[in-house]
Amino acid sequence: MLKKNLYAYCPCYAFANRSDRGLGAILALGCRSTTSAWKVIQSELVVSDDVMVTLKAMSAYGVLPEIDRSDINSQDRQAVERALERVVDSAFREMPISIVDHCRNAATVILSRWLVKEGASKDLLTKDLAAVAKVVERDPYKKIAARDAAEVIRKLHPRGKANEQEMRSLRIPVEEDAEMAIHALGFIIREIGWAK
Repeated sequence: MLKKNLYAYCPCYAFANRSDRGLGAILALGCRSTTSAWKVIQSELVVSDDVMVTLKAMSAYGVLPEIDRSDINSQDRQAVERALERVVDSAFREMPISIVDHCRNAATVILSRWLVKEGASKDLLTKDLAAVAKVVERDPYKKIAARDAAEVIRKLHPRGKANEQEMRSLRIPVEEDAEMAIHALGFIIREIGWAK
């Protein structure tokens, strides 16, 4: 029974033979009932004549939902996707301070673009997260929980700055704080209806 669910290693020669070496290809790892999506970021032929493929997870900590691109104005899709990509990239490589910073930026980009799509002033595209969060809670939007999630991210952000740590006696962010910021960002995406 175990053998049916166990997949043995097999070299990815198909990637080595492609002109693009498989860069950007999406692989599903796991079995039929549980899979995770991974992007090929590098493939190379090593000395032993095997193909080594370097993968990057497509979601951070499994909590960032996939964005429904059809809900986003076409001119805003690239900015939203780029902001989320920075979060995902940082989640596996960078320190908690940087992850929180990328979550703050992504929350600002997502909420401001959502508000403009819903009829708010385009001036919001130039505002910081605090100003955007205030608008999100007002009529006609009334996304109070999204505002609260944005506030969590916003309040984690100063903890990464030495002067703020000193002035307010704040502790330095740890991995769990970064996870919380990512969870809050995922909540915002679901709350405004942009998750698939």
